[in-house]
Amino acid sequence: MAAAVLLLGVWGALNLRESATGRALRALHDSEVAARVMGIDVARAKGRAFALSAVYASVAGSLTALFNGFVNPGMAGFMHSIELVTMTVLGGAGSVVGGVVGAALLTILPQTLSVFRDYEMTVLGLVMMLVMIFLRQGLVPGLVARFGRIPR
Repeated sequence: MAAAVLLLGVWGALNLRESATGRALRALHDSEVAARVMGIDVARAKGRAFALSAVYASVAGSLTALFNGFVNPGMAGFMHSIELVTMTVLGGAGSVVGGVVGAALLTILPQTLSVFRDYEMTVLGLVMMLVMIFLRQGLVPGLVARFGRIPR
């Protein structure tokens, strides 16, 4: 079920990027003044962005509640926020696929590195530092820039 919701969310985000609303949001991100000059209703675009982000957040929260059987405020603590930002930055902040890759990497990598019991966090930190140093845009955009094009 989670995989189906993930695929649906990625499909929606990729389609949004190429729509008129997606282009308006990208223009708004680059420069609010320039977007307004181009005829974009800034308040409406911001409202759409807020509503869309609320939909994605509510679906994620609903799935969390469904799989865990409960939710509490402790689940959304400071360290969890840092983990989510790290997933985004590691995968690529401007890339839809990058967010998915970053989340998968930060979920799978600690489990894979558990064979290095004492050095697990050191190796994880080293991998993250190497990605940040050599692929500054993130993993997916950096690899796309070097090797070719995949959907962003």
